[in-house]
Amino acid sequence: MTLQEPLNPQAIADVEREHAELRQLIGTIQKNLADPSRPAALVKNQLTALGQKLEDHFQTEEHGGFFAQITDQAPRLATQADKLCDEHQALLVELLAITDQTQADLRANSTWANLQQAFHAFSKHLMNHESEENEMLQEAYWEDIGPAD
Repeated sequence: MTLQEPLNPQAIADVEREHAELRQLIGTIQKNLADPSRPAALVKNQLTALGQKLEDHFQTEEHGGFFAQITDQAPRLATQADKLCDEHQALLVELLAITDQTQADLRANSTWANLQQAFHAFSKHLMNHESEENEMLQEAYWEDIGPAD
């Protein structure tokens, strides 16, 4: 299948770079959550920063043409792309609920442990989501270049 415009390598590189930045920030937050003596304000600021980065990232994917490129290239992936776009809002709501937990008295070990567990579940959900996006991208890319003759 040939398109008027193949997948834009720069758009792909930008999304992959954003994914790497998100993974790095998640790793930093997980390290801070592993230490209950870390200031709650630090964790809250990092969660807030993650929320903003995610919101910007999702806007780029949804409105920056990345998902449109994929579904133009491989229309059969439109349902999967729609599902992933729907997950964006759910992920943002999930992260906001976690960020709101930082308003509680985090000095109680059980509260800190709950925050750790909630963030762990969130990060796992987000990484699964990003993995599905990458798989969809690879399928569209394979369709773009076609099998070797």
